[in-house]
Amino acid sequence: LVIFSSESEYRTFTPRLARMLNGSAQPPQSGGYTINGIATSTWNPKYGTARPVYTHEFVHSLIEKTMRFPSGQGEWVHEGLANLYQAKLYPQDNLKKIVQEGIEDEEARLPLETLCNGWRIPMNRYWQAMTVMQMLIDDDKYSMRLKEALEAMRGNGTTDLSEILEPVFDVSWEEFTFDWLTFCSATFID
Repeated sequence: LVIFSSESEYRTFTPRLARMLNGSAQPPQSGGYTINGIATSTWNPKYGTARPVYTHEFVHSLIEKTMRFPSGQGEWVHEGLANLYQAKLYPQDNLKKIVQEGIEDEEARLPLETLCNGWRIPMNRYWQAMTVMQMLIDDDKYSMRLKEALEAMRGNGTTDLSEILEPVFDVSWEEFTFDWLTFCSATFID
């Protein structure tokens, strides 16, 4: 995790690194960004070291380094795990409300087939990726096969769950969605 002392140093690092690697990149627009396994953010004395973004970006870096899933894609595994560990260290007061609204209203969530297709997900669905990852880790039905699933994704070069859902977890999308909704209700609804 690299913490820059100024906002301008943080914003210019990503394009400079990309040029050094014969590529191109835009300056990050968010408070943290991970590129080539290097988690970056900026120092702000108002927050000190207790910043959720530091945890979030560190998890992206760790995923890239240990699991070899490239960062910067914004797909469900990266964002799900980054948000899960961020929320464990820095609980979000309105998380239960967000999840409850999301499971009660189909318009407030993506179909899991879309969420878990290996492509970038919108920021307003990070909660959903987080709850899917939490289910995969906490629910015995899925946790005992999670390592196999991650290895299969790495071997396939994509986090598209549709390629491995039935072969690894032995469930259909309909069953997976039902299990996820049930998990969210039991975990997040009082």
